[in-house]
Amino acid sequence: MGLASYTAMNELREMYCWLIGAVVASVLLTDAAQAEAQWQSHESILAAAAEAVRLQTSNGADRVETVAQPLDPRVRLKRCEQPLVADVPYSRKQSARVTAQVRCVGASPWKIHVPVRLALFRTVVVAERSLARDSLLTAGDISLAQRDVGVLDYGYLTASDQAIGNRLRRGVDAGEALTPGNLEIPALVKRGQRVTLTAQSGGVSVRMAGIAQADGTRGEVIKVENLNSGRLIQAIVRSAQSVEVLLQ
Repeated sequence: MGLASYTAMNELREMYCWLIGAVVASVLLTDAAQAEAQWQSHESILAAAAEAVRLQTSNGADRVETVAQPLDPRVRLKRCEQPLVADVPYSRKQSARVTAQVRCVGASPWKIHVPVRLALFRTVVVAERSLARDSLLTAGDISLAQRDVGVLDYGYLTASDQAIGNRLRRGVDAGEALTPGNLEIPALVKRGQRVTLTAQSGGVSVRMAGIAQADGTRGEVIKVENLNSGRLIQAIVRSAQSVEVLLQ
């Protein structure tokens, strides 16, 4: 056998082996694809869970973000013949972690619980700059910004007038969301202060001098001593100088 013939036979043998390998690989890939097609894709399950959480918890939010936690790669569920059904049976208000339930109601029913990370963004009141404790808030001290309210465990404010005129119980950093519990309404009337007592009945109004027996904010009921009679009277704080007597 000549060298040319030997080389040609080797090339033919290599081509034959390559062809056989390609056929085998194609068969294996086809079998793998067919086997994989028997299972419900994780992507479809996660998408159904995230959408269910978004739809059920979006009330009042300006923007909602949901991210479903990846499933264990070993999880295999039969491909559902019907569209997946998803809901949130155990939702909690303002929770950053929600569990969605995804179900198949086809011939081979199944269900799975999927944790979903939830972010609910609303426009809230934040500090425009770092503010010290006991700061009396003005319009220049605050601004509005979007924050994930799911992580604001101590509440939040949604309008500037809820903060302006209040005093901080503790200092806050720039950009920090203000909470109702950190605000203190300053007293309009101080204990020992001289005030005007006003009593109204029908169209008649009577004014008397009095001494406040406690600090009081607007609308708060405090005791006031009537300087004419010396009696202690329950009265509502109306302004920094006047209180209104509560008539029985």
